[in-house]
Amino acid sequence: MNDIKKIINFLRLIEKLKTIERFNKTSNLDRAESDAEHIWHLVMMSYLMSKLRPELDKMRLIELALVHDLVEVYAEDVNLWDDKKKTKEEKKKAEEESAKKLFSTLPEDEGLRMMNLWNEYEERLTPESKYIYALDKLQPFLQRLVSGDNGWKEKMVDKERLMEVKPQDVKDDPVLCDIWDDFTEEAVGRRMLYKL
Repeated sequence: MNDIKKIINFLRLIEKLKTIERFNKTSNLDRAESDAEHIWHLVMMSYLMSKLRPELDKMRLIELALVHDLVEVYAEDVNLWDDKKKTKEEKKKAEEESAKKLFSTLPEDEGLRMMNLWNEYEERLTPESKYIYALDKLQPFLQRLVSGDNGWKEKMVDKERLMEVKPQDVKDDPVLCDIWDDFTEEAVGRRMLYKL
C-alpha cells in the first residue's frame, strides 16, 4: 500500500474517536463528550495557554495534544472515577498494544514519529509533555464545569477527593495549580460535589 493510502486508512481508523464516549457530558447535557472533542479542546487549550509558558515549543504542545489519546481507538478511554477501571498496569499494556497496532498502519517514518510523540507524552520527560499532561487533566475539569452535570455527585466525589487527585504536573506549575484550585472552588460554590 502506498503512503497516501496508508495515511487515508489511518484517518479512517481514528474517525472512531468521534464515537468513543468519555465520562463528561457536552454543554447541552444530551450526550457524553467524545474522545475527538476532548482532543480538539485540549489542542485549543495548549495553543491558547502556551502564552503562559513562552519557553515551551508551541508546535510540540499541539502535536502532543493531537496524539496523546489516539490509542483509545483500540484501548478506549479510562475514567478516573470508574470503580471498575483497569489497573495502571492493565491500562498501560492495553495502550502500548494499541499504539503499536495503530501507528504501524502509517508509513514507517510517520508511524515512528507518532509513536515517539505518544511515548514522550506517556513518559512525561520533557517540559512540553508535562505541560500537556497537566492540561489534559484540567480539560475534563473545565468540561464538567461548562456542562454543569452532576457526575461528581453520582461518583461521590467531594472537595477533598478532587484535591487528592490533583496531578503532580499540575502542582508543579503555579498557574495551573491556581486554576485547579479555582475550578475546585467553583465546583463547591455551584454545589456540584458530593456532600455527606
